[in-house]
Amino acid sequence: MKKVIQLLVCISIYSATQAQTTITIGPQLDMPANFSKASKIGLGGSAEGVFNVSTSSAIRVSAGYSSFKGKFFPETISFVPVRGGFQYFLSPNQLYVYGEGGPAFYQGNNASTKLSLAFGGGTYFPAGEKSVVNFSLFFNYVDGGIYASHTWFSGRLAYGLQWGGKKQQVRER
Repeated sequence: MKKVIQLLVCISIYSATQAQTTITIGPQLDMPANFSKASKIGLGGSAEGVFNVSTSSAIRVSAGYSSFKGKFFPETISFVPVRGGFQYFLSPNQLYVYGEGGPAFYQGNNASTKLSLAFGGGTYFPAGEKSVVNFSLFFNYVDGGIYASHTWFSGRLAYGLQWGGKKQQVRER
């Protein structure tokens, strides 16, 4: 039984290293939607990992930080979403749409952990043999429970690395 488990682990590692993987990190600009009267434009950043499972789909994970200063009060509210989801490529490893879900750690009055969802899209631009620039726009939702939910739009420009697979598949434009 031990040999079977070792064989399965080796096959899994081999398969994971053969799939194309993209890791990006970058800043984002956050525009509050349902709390724009109370908060200024926010700033943040995030890191994302995209693991292709086929030429048109991928599993993704992300972790980020978004912070908003109050317009009429000194308090700052912040969110730390940690999400996983699915990404679908509209063109091979270039233009995509995605959906994610997971917890968001709310920092501010009544700090708590709430459900977080994100839906959006983006594109990759080649920046070298194994590097890319990623531009994405997405909508964020954090459940407020008994308090108000928070929604905002984000624009993100990130730098990333790609490896694995047969060859980098981001096409020159």
